[in-house]
Amino acid sequence: MSRLQQIEKQISALDYEADQLRGGVGQACQEKAYAPIQTAMPGDNILNPRDPIDDVFTYHNDPAAIPHYVEIREAAKTFARVIDRHAPWGDDKRTALSFVRAAVMWANAGIALNGRGL
Repeated sequence: MSRLQQIEKQISALDYEADQLRGGVGQACQEKAYAPIQTAMPGDNILNPRDPIDDVFTYHNDPAAIPHYVEIREAAKTFARVIDRHAPWGDDKRTALSFVRAAVMWANAGIALNGRGL
């Protein structure tokens, strides 16, 4: 990772922390993109990509990704509440809510893996 990328990541993390101290990140994430999601990881070699199984089953601790996860969860909660308000209880509603949950999990996996799924 270049020095510039390191600094940008630190700035993003500080922006995120400042918004948390101001009272939460839910609204702030909807109004502001903290850090762009990279399309390739530093050090990736197209001719010799890293083992996708290793990558998928590795914990990816990236503080700069947290605002992306938060915004996705907040949007999913809003959508789930709309479904809950309007759909009568039953198998269809339960399935719809499960799919919203699954969509959040898959979106989070996409962020964590930076598009490098199996």
